[in-house]
Amino acid sequence: MQDIESIVGNIVDFIEGDYSPIFIATHYDADGLASALILSKILYQKKIPFILRLVNSHRDIEEFQDYPYNRIIIADMSFNEIIKKLSKNKKIVLIDHHQFDSSLDYSEFIFLNPYLFNYDGNSDFSSSTLCYLIAKQIDENNIDLSIIALAGALGDKQDVAENRFFKGINLNVYNDAEEAGLISRQLGLISYTSLSENLLNTFSLILEPFMLETFNNIQHSKDFLKKCEINEKFFNVKLSEINEKDQIEICKKIAKEMLKEGFPHYYVGRLFGFNYKIFYNKINNLRQLSLILDFSGRYNNYNDIIKYLFFGKIDISKILTNYLSIVKNNLENIIKRKKIKEYKNLFYVDLLNMNNERIVGIILDLLVSSNISNKDVFVGASQSKYGLKLSFRLRNKEKEINLGEKVREVAKKFNSIGGGHKEAAGAIISENSLENFLLSFDSSL
Repeated sequence: MQDIESIVGNIVDFIEGDYSPIFIATHYDADGLASALILSKILYQKKIPFILRLVNSHRDIEEFQDYPYNRIIIADMSFNEIIKKLSKNKKIVLIDHHQFDSSLDYSEFIFLNPYLFNYDGNSDFSSSTLCYLIAKQIDENNIDLSIIALAGALGDKQDVAENRFFKGINLNVYNDAEEAGLISRQLGLISYTSLSENLLNTFSLILEPFMLETFNNIQHSKDFLKKCEINEKFFNVKLSEINEKDQIEICKKIAKEMLKEGFPHYYVGRLFGFNYKIFYNKINNLRQLSLILDFSGRYNNYNDIIKYLFFGKIDISKILTNYLSIVKNNLENIIKRKKIKEYKNLFYVDLLNMNNERIVGIILDLLVSSNISNKDVFVGASQSKYGLKLSFRLRNKEKEINLGEKVREVAKKFNSIGGGHKEAAGAIISENSLENFLLSFDSSL
């Protein structure tokens, strides 16, 4: 078996082999878009023509058979029969970190996946950090792309080491960025907005755990912090100016109240950890950049991100304001319309009327960290042009459940496509099989 460096070398040879156009296809989330941006920057530097597309599912990839491009790089999409079939007629590179069916033959294309080398693709690598390895091998000066790569890793919640630090190859990428003076870290209440914001504004935008009542609502956030008996003198102080000891005490008080109100222990534990300060134009928080990438990909609005990356003259910080209002409105509508249903082990969210299927994942990410239900697994259904799209999230981290494998197994019974990570997965099924699929999946748990 080849090692990672040799496969990265093969990908570099693939890119530099000739100057014919390359078609880039990636998933639409933060990790997918970060991968696309890194690959685009490489090709831009090499003056190799490229086309970029963010895809919803493997069904989109089936269309590539008819595309005029012979060279295709796919990132952040799991390996399956569709990609195997495509590789018979096209020159393919697949850069991915999802679990895959190891019985499938991948000898006809270049395949870079951490599971091939006994790494955990759920925590050690993201697709974007894999793409960064390629960029760095092409040119050491591409170390600035480490920030984009880490933003992608955060989008896939790979800050899973102690104090929400990185591990595996992600840690190596962080070290590159830190040594280059591009990033620093400080312990405290986790922030998803500018690190220049005060405590009150920072808390109002907390995403893990997620509190709908306080989210993006200053008055309700103030009321909750008072309920936690936090000294009001801190409310208007910049988070970066509150010392670590005081931040620990603040987090303890918030955590105590959240646990009392039924929020999951795992997510309450993610209140405290490293914030990552970056020196990247007007954005100073790596998590804020990750959210901006996520929103831009989910709304297929990444032109400004590309201009920002290539030329650094676009202010993208305002994108987040729009993102937050959309998320809150969607969640309030879900609760108001009571589009939810509980099974023995499943919490189901009906998102069939949502006009953007790409938002389903972020809605589930937020709900699974809330106190709306204590079921082990959350699942949401939305409409797609290929049928119903199901997204799964694991809430109970103590359960030995591998969602990617479970979803793939149940999907096969329904002649459908499914798979993903241990804690997040998805499937495309026919509209008339929804209830039977959910019952079958519920019983499999």
